[in-house]
Amino acid sequence: MQPFARFKYRFIASTTGPGPTTWRLLHLRTHELTLTLLFITTTIINKSKQRGDLHFTTNSSLKR
Repeated sequence: MQPFARFKYRFIASTTGPGPTTWRLLHLRTHELTLTLLFITTTIINKSKQRGDLHFTTNSSLKR
């Protein structure tokens, strides 16, 4: 099955600051759209993949 959409992504997490609260930034980019999401969490992620590609095999859309 051919991928319907391909996204490049970059994940950035803060490593400084008091306490367990950190921010995480997810940056998605495709040909027509750039989307940046900011998360503020109290959970700790020890390891994460920081760059790569996402492939969708169905027609995905953003819904309100």
